[in-house]
Amino acid sequence: VDENGLVGYWPHTRGLVTLTAWSYELMIRAQAAHLPVDTALRDRLATVLNQSLRSDYPHLLTDAALVERATALDALAVGGKLDAAYASELARTAGALNTSGLAMVVSAIAATPNADRALVAGLLETLWSRVHVLAHNGRPEFAGIADYDSDPLILPSETRSLAEVTRAIAVATPAEPRLALLRSGLVSLGGPDGWGSTNADAAALRALAASWDSGSGDVPVTATLPDGPRQVELGHATPMMRWTTTQPGPIRVTDGGARPVLALQQARYVPAAPGWQATPVQQGFVLTRSLLRVPGGTAPMVALAAGTDG
Repeated sequence: VDENGLVGYWPHTRGLVTLTAWSYELMIRAQAAHLPVDTALRDRLATVLNQSLRSDYPHLLTDAALVERATALDALAVGGKLDAAYASELARTAGALNTSGLAMVVSAIAATPNADRALVAGLLETLWSRVHVLAHNGRPEFAGIADYDSDPLILPSETRSLAEVTRAIAVATPAEPRLALLRSGLVSLGGPDGWGSTNADAAALRALAASWDSGSGDVPVTATLPDGPRQVELGHATPMMRWTTTQPGPIRVTDGGARPVLALQQARYVPAAPGWQATPVQQGFVLTRSLLRVPGGTAPMVALAAGTDG
């Protein structure tokens, strides 16, 4: 935390409003998960974020001032400290906000009790105008986000923009039929290792969690493993279950509900015999063993001969 109360990436570097907002939200979510939190630091960050909502706050990034203010607004809303006046002010600048900033303003306002639905509807119309949809094989598919350039210090990415849009739609209009289109687009941007960065991963996972279809019923699933069957009710309370087995044999997963489930199978193995019993082989490389005892002080190491038991 720098002398202005803002969180920076490293000690003795300039803090950022965006990073402060992310840090504050992390503390709020950690507290909700019953993890220990420095409440004094949490409250200081909230105070600084409230100050950063002002348009004349001197520590905003010049090329990302509106986005930083929107990020601060969204984080304060998560902490239950939304300022309605600043929310309305930022809503009036919807056309100048980049897509992720606009989506965060929608999320912040829509999540509050007695939200102005007319205001939210207007913001959603602007938000949807930034989403490109094309027909593929007769079906609509996500085709990109219209966005503005943004300061690299706030880690912009297409994934985060789409994630914030998905989260905003899920919070404001959870019954929106096009929400599935956004979810599919978000998943398609990812790969085997996620979405390209920790920041993008976090945004995508948070959006997918927010858009979970909590209104549908649970799905009974049975996994038949070599050492016996396992059962679970997958749903909002238990979205995922992991089972492991050390027995060889076939594995079968049965979906007993009306909704599809995804099963991932991963095999990891090592030789059953301990490594010291393995016979040295030469197949393009040579395996040798040596044992050295490290005595105390400055005495040299002593070579040892392995016993018959290894």
